Amino acid sequence: MGARTLNSWILSPLQDIEKINGRLDGVSVFFDNVLLRQTLTELLNNIRDLGRLTGKISNGNLMPRDVLAIGESLNVLPSIKFQLSGIEVPLIKELTEDLGDFAELSSLLKSAINPNLPTNMKDGGYIADGFDKELDDLREIGKNGVQLIKDLAEREREKTGIRTLKVDYNRVFGYYIEVTNSFKNAVPYEYVRKQTLVNAERYITEELKELEEKILTSSEKAIKLESAIFNKIKTLLLSKIDLLIKASTAIGVLDALNSLATVAKENNYVRPKMQPLGSDFNVVEGRHPIVELLCKERFVSNNACFDKETTAIVLTGPNMAGKSTYMRQVALITIMAHMGSFVPAKSAEIPIIDKVFTRIGASDNLILDQSTFMVEMSEMANILNNATENSLIIVDELGRGTSTYDGLSIAWAVLEYLVDNIKAKTLFATHYHELVELENLKPNVKNYKVTVKEIGGDIVFMRKIVRGGASRSFGIEVASLAGIKQDITKKAKTVLKQLESSKNIKNDTVYEETVVEKTEVEKILERLDLNSISPIQAFQILVDLKDKI
Repeated sequence: MGARTLNSWILSPLQDIEKINGRLDGVSVFFDNVLLRQTLTELLNNIRDLGRLTGKISNGNLMPRDVLAIGESLNVLPSIKFQLSGIEVPLIKELTEDLGDFAELSSLLKSAINPNLPTNMKDGGYIADGFDKELDDLREIGKNGVQLIKDLAEREREKTGIRTLKVDYNRVFGYYIEVTNSFKNAVPYEYVRKQTLVNAERYITEELKELEEKILTSSEKAIKLESAIFNKIKTLLLSKIDLLIKASTAIGVLDALNSLATVAKENNYVRPKMQPLGSDFNVVEGRHPIVELLCKERFVSNNACFDKETTAIVLTGPNMAGKSTYMRQVALITIMAHMGSFVPAKSAEIPIIDKVFTRIGASDNLILDQSTFMVEMSEMANILNNATENSLIIVDELGRGTSTYDGLSIAWAVLEYLVDNIKAKTLFATHYHELVELENLKPNVKNYKVTVKEIGGDIVFMRKIVRGGASRSFGIEVASLAGIKQDITKKAKTVLKQLESSKNIKNDTVYEETVVEKTEVEKILERLDLNSISPIQAFQILVDLKDKI
């Protein structure tokens, strides 16, 4: 129940500050009280999935083992209510009340169902001994039929004084009392003759008839009676279905709150401060809740800030440096805060966000005849058509599936549109370093980069987000780290240097410079020896060059 509750909270975060703070207050109760947190965890471990069991009640497919599980679960609720008593947090008080009072029902179920359930329910045995006297009598008869016949025969001998009296059975006449002819005159009047033999008479009595019927039909009747008793129990549970659903919902919420508090305490999370729509977004030393637990090295925390002067952050830096992790952690912290959870950060001020949009990863959809680039553009179109100024947008690379100039142009135009028209809080990671120029054109765009250190031709990722734009992506170095052969990466570096020097590739092995005619000014500067001229001469040469230009 707690898992399903937590899942629904993640998929449907809240947008009401009061409701969010209500959940956060609930988490705080367990976060601040270690004994309560541990005790509640132990109690919840003894509760079965009451939510699914109530579903079986309404569907009419309840089994005896389900009733036993319901009884065991309801038996734990008074202890939970006792632990929560005295807590004045509104949500906890409401949940405590929703747990209800099932003492009478719990006691009934406990006494009704056999804790040692048989393997085959068709043969009965699931109703506990002592719950119903008639059922106990039928079971007793079925188990001790032979002894009951012997006891009856002994009683009749003592009552009549007929020492040769015996009770026997055959398939034709059933059970009968047999008396030899020598004692025929001592037979009581209530004996009814059933058969005459040469040396004896056979009789039947009302008591023997009833006992015979009970013995021969006790098993069948016991099974039918058990079924009737169980149907009454199911009807009783159905009449309390609303209370049981309310209790199971409360248990799920308590489990979710307690789990969030446990994780927050174990991983040093902090309670976020929720802000109204349009307020500043400020996370100090935020962390990725999953990556920090899985990574072998120490996780590097980072700040994230969207104030009134910052609508979009252009994030540049090398591959594998942590751009994607950073952006996803910002989104996850936002979602966690809106679902009422503490967040992995030193402090967090989170405004209400209406939607979180992501354009991440590279994948195609061949079934729908969509290439990787088409999927990328479709996702971006969805964002542009549906995002508002109160949304959070994460774009991890845009325009990578087409030519460099096409991709750069699309990325530039999209980012400008996001900044000028939608004005949503946007994290835009890119390897198009030209986009850092937007900071000079748009006052609400800020450049950030992931820092690295280059040591002896190798790179060390610092994982720290700082102001500024990166000048290169270190793609070749990352290729080397991934295991690309050294002769390939060496050739790649050669090609990269020649491309950066405006050299044209003529074929696979030869690179030639483009021939460009030098201007007269360039020729003069090339021949000039600065060490052999005076400052006055330098000034005069500069005047002459300016005139020539």
